[in-house]
Amino acid sequence: MHGTFNGVHLDRITSITTEPIGSSTLTTIRGIESPALEDLKLNTPARLILADDEIDGVLVAFAKDGHGYKIMIESASTD
Repeated sequence: MHGTFNGVHLDRITSITTEPIGSSTLTTIRGIESPALEDLKLNTPARLILADDEIDGVLVAFAKDGHGYKIMIESASTD
C-alpha cells in the first residue's frame, strides 16, 4: 500500500490502524523504507491521502528507525 503524508510519498505502508480516544480518532501508520521525516513537527496539521481515504488531523507522534517508520495522527471522530 502507498499514500501521501503532508506531500511526502509513503511507499510500502505495512499497516494502518484506527483507535477511538474520547471524541477523537487516533490513526497509526507504519511502513518500511522511511521517508524524509526530519522536518516533521508535533502538533502541526497532518493530512494522509490514500487511494480510498483521506485523513486530516494533527501530528501527535512519529518515529523512524532501521526497520521503518510510525506516524500517529489525531483527528475529530466522524461518528
